[in-house]
Amino acid sequence: METGTKRRAEAAVGMRSSRRDFLKRGAVAAAVAGLGTTPRLVHAQAKEVVLAGLWPLTGPASQWGVRNSRGERIVYDLVNDRGGIKSLGGAKIKYVVLDTETKVDVAAIRAESLVAQNAVFIAGTSQSAASLVVSQVCERLGVPFVAPVDIEPTLTARGFKYTFRASVSMEDVARDVVEFLDAAGKETGPKVGKVGIVCEDSVLGASAAKSLAKYSKAKGWDVVESITYNAASTKDFTGMVSRLKRNGADVLIGHNKVQDYVLLIRTCIELDYNPMGVAAAMGGAVSNSFPDALKEQSDHIVVIQPFSHDLKIPGLDDFRARYKAAHQEDADLSSVATASAAALVVRALEKAGSTDRATIRNAMAAMDVGLDGNVFLPNGCKFDENGNNVRSVSVATQYKAGRLYTVAPKVLATTKPVWPKPKWARR
Repeated sequence: METGTKRRAEAAVGMRSSRRDFLKRGAVAAAVAGLGTTPRLVHAQAKEVVLAGLWPLTGPASQWGVRNSRGERIVYDLVNDRGGIKSLGGAKIKYVVLDTETKVDVAAIRAESLVAQNAVFIAGTSQSAASLVVSQVCERLGVPFVAPVDIEPTLTARGFKYTFRASVSMEDVARDVVEFLDAAGKETGPKVGKVGIVCEDSVLGASAAKSLAKYSKAKGWDVVESITYNAASTKDFTGMVSRLKRNGADVLIGHNKVQDYVLLIRTCIELDYNPMGVAAAMGGAVSNSFPDALKEQSDHIVVIQPFSHDLKIPGLDDFRARYKAAHQEDADLSSVATASAAALVVRALEKAGSTDRATIRNAMAAMDVGLDGNVFLPNGCKFDENGNNVRSVSVATQYKAGRLYTVAPKVLATTKPVWPKPKWARR
């Protein structure tokens, strides 16, 4: 768990891949040492280049933001230790981090501050509403922006040229939640018939509720409840869980923040609501804070996400070891996905050979990379004209003994899924 002192210190510094394709790329150390090729310089060589992180280091989303910044810093420090940006004559990365405070208006103001500090690339923000606004600032000012973990579909649906999403979208995740539950039921016997959806009411939560309902209905399932709630003010889930239990929801699915998801699950246990499956479309369930709070009661909850610690990706073990040595905790999706995005930024800089933002943007748009350069997302990265990573895929993970393990797709699975979920009282 984070200490208050450590958080304040950090704030102050501002399911579709073959195993052969999955394993054929190079290791992280070699990739970071030589990201991309070295083109002819088109600008005078700089002594340093400013790369920026805009993260919620304080406020409700700080569980993610602190880890985002940590993952990013590890990659940039490695690049500097190994000679800097070679196509810029060994220019060192100056990493500038600012805190959004989990506030949209603060995020917009601080994005403009980063631009004024000569940032040539900004990564952020682990809060979809903030990323929607920050990307507008970056588009207006001509500064490339990458979202490692913000999965709100509209982020890349506005025709922007300077916005990139390195990972999956909520549409992908919601579809894969439903596909996993459907496959689990068909394979083992107990099939889903009734669905309960509970999501927080942010921009992303509303998208999750809509997409989960759409794909559930497409399977012929009865959506008996679709509930959205205010994460800031909701402190009691008794009424919601009582309705789910009364209406016989076979599965509970949704997208939630860490604190309220913990409270939601505890309420299910207290009221003896035992659905055959509980599945999260990313959200708070991916954070280490979730199993830390629930202990063994997190076991058998399914999380659909673009990462798992047990994926056999070249270089991932090295990154995880570096992260744990530095921060005394395991790397999770927030840190790993942001490290991947940071590596993409470094590759774009190497390819551009310039600190011109438009040139760097064009190099990022032409990105086509597999599992190297710290790119730990299954299948690598290639951007379409809207800035979406068309190679992005999700994996189904399931908590066992407080850790997430890959259970689908089968080509990547390290263990079999437990289905249906055992009743809470039998643990």
